[in-house]
Amino acid sequence: MSSSAFSLTLDIDRSNGRRVAVAVLCAGLLAVAALCLSGLSGWLTAVGALPVMVHSGRTARRAWTGTRGSIRRILVGPDREIHLELCGGDVRPAVLEHHWVLPGLVASLGFVTGDGRRWVTVVCRDRVPANSWRRLLVALRFPVAAGGPVARVMRVRAG
Repeated sequence: MSSSAFSLTLDIDRSNGRRVAVAVLCAGLLAVAALCLSGLSGWLTAVGALPVMVHSGRTARRAWTGTRGSIRRILVGPDREIHLELCGGDVRPAVLEHHWVLPGLVASLGFVTGDGRRWVTVVCRDRVPANSWRRLLVALRFPVAAGGPVARVMRVRAG
């Protein structure tokens, strides 16, 4: 057995991360406030504010980690197979499709499960242990060498 921390399963628990949902709601409220202060007529302001409120509400609901169907935990095995644990208890194998990292603050991860459903989640740096954050960044930076990367960075074992 290897003593390297990279040979262990990476477990990112998102059950306490509500910061992204609150940030989305605040951005939506600021956008509505800007529309109200723009000097447009009342009905034009209402027509503009309605889609902003609906979209920010739906996005915040998906980002809230306590809602049914949201990603509660991300598990990355030593061979970089990914499993998403949802709040309902369902565990699904997934493939990392895309990602972006704001150094030292957040990482956004986009996954595709076997049924073709797309999942996007944001991981805040201060919500995960330092070792897990470093391992996540290494996994994102260096693709799997054996057999080539599937879906750019990580691969999932079929079945």
